[in-house]
Amino acid sequence: MAAPTLPPRVVTCEARFAEQQALDLLRQRATNTVLQCTTQAMTISDALNRIDTLFCDLDGTLISEGSTAFPHRLIAYLDRFKRLGLSIIFVSGRPYAEIEPLVTSLPAGFAAKIVYEKGAYQLRLGQNKPNKPEFLLGSDDIEQQAAITRSDFLIWQRSTEEMYKAQGVRFGWAGTGTQKIVLSVDVFAGHVPDNYLSLIGRQRDALKLRDGGLLETIKAELELFANTHCPGWQVISLGNGNFEIAPPDVEKNKAILQTPEFQRASGVLILGDSGNDQQMFTLKDETKTRTGLVLHNPAVASLVSEVDFVTFGLANPYPLFDILLSVI
Repeated sequence: MAAPTLPPRVVTCEARFAEQQALDLLRQRATNTVLQCTTQAMTISDALNRIDTLFCDLDGTLISEGSTAFPHRLIAYLDRFKRLGLSIIFVSGRPYAEIEPLVTSLPAGFAAKIVYEKGAYQLRLGQNKPNKPEFLLGSDDIEQQAAITRSDFLIWQRSTEEMYKAQGVRFGWAGTGTQKIVLSVDVFAGHVPDNYLSLIGRQRDALKLRDGGLLETIKAELELFANTHCPGWQVISLGNGNFEIAPPDVEKNKAILQTPEFQRASGVLILGDSGNDQQMFTLKDETKTRTGLVLHNPAVASLVSEVDFVTFGLANPYPLFDILLSVI
């Protein structure tokens, strides 16, 4: 007989002490714990009992980086949420080619939505007709501008690599390189194999440039490129030698606000795990929106002060999910 599952442990901490408390719990591998960061007296049940809509980042939050299928455990939780009437919206920076396998791993007819490329596009799932991507924050004009900028980047890349040849700087597209609006760029050190786009996780990371000072210099070069070729677009450092060049109005928080699911929700829970989810956390408020951090990287512990709840471990939202299921 399997051992009974222990109920989640809730640790409450004042917001000003929450970052250190979170780091301690991460070191302890407290994977069955929810840290509630609070500035006022409110039980976790009170904070969650109005939630009817979930906006969840994918990589690191719900799934391991590079995953092409939702794990069965996660699908079981999501199915329970659906049966209780919750709306589920996945929010990702990935392009369509990288989320399509995830879509096909969901049960047939599973009603949800995926917002991808930071909100440029959305895909409605579970309809009778075939899934068809739609613009959310994107447009034909922005797509066209991105295509031109992408071509300009390839020319800029050659000259910049020559400029930093002595330091071994090389550039490549992040992920599968199939983004249509957001330009996502990896910065490598030394030789880059021809098949680098097929490398994921640690294999890709091992090729990345690690020199923090040089990465700051490269960011300045990227900003100069953007100012010249796509004025107004933002250069965002995602860490780990990865930079985005994105239109100013394409961002996860703006995409969430645009969705009818957010507009009609009584209570919203937003989950993320890294710096590229920070803008989503700005939607936190005391009336409608709660935010949660799935903490597995100590480098982003500063985000703890910006959220209501923290869970610990890669792709481990489950303690918070268990509490949510108990109160809705």
